Amino acid sequence: ISEQMGNFRSKKKVVPAEPPPPLTTLEQVLDNAEARERVTQAVAACKPGVASRWSKILEIANRKTMPTEEQPYPMNLEITLDTLKEIMVTLFHEVKYISSDGLALARNTIPEMYDKHSLERGSRVSLKERGEKGYHGENFAYGELDHEIFATMYLKLVSVYGAKDGGRFYDLGCGVGTLV
Repeated sequence: ISEQMGNFRSKKKVVPAEPPPPLTTLEQVLDNAEARERVTQAVAACKPGVASRWSKILEIANRKTMPTEEQPYPMNLEITLDTLKEIMVTLFHEVKYISSDGLALARNTIPEMYDKHSLERGSRVSLKERGEKGYHGENFAYGELDHEIFATMYLKLVSVYGAKDGGRFYDLGCGVGTLV
């Protein structure tokens, strides 16, 4: 009977004798779901246009996690700025589609980023510059491409022609630069 009762005893969580070393390399971070999530959350916490954005992202990603009873040795990162940028490039290349959440984020975030650079302002600047340069023809146009339309076109092009490593995107006549 005592053997049978032994099966019902609560199992104690085995705690390693020493904490694991912090993750420091591209491969270590990419192989660890929690580390990937930490980097993604750090990027989300620092919107584009924030002064010293990369430094702040790095600081958040490398922030030490305090031990808890459930997690006596939490995962920690000690990555460099170069490693962070390598991680971001790799994560970007892994994105195969834009979710509705991603489009919603773009709808909310992109206008905030460019609120000082509206279509109207870009159009005024364009008209002024054309006037200063003596371009008075009727064949000039000014406009901005909608981000959702651009994302859809880009994904369709990639699905037909494939993504090329080292490829470049050129936004010729980029207006106020919202796609750049």
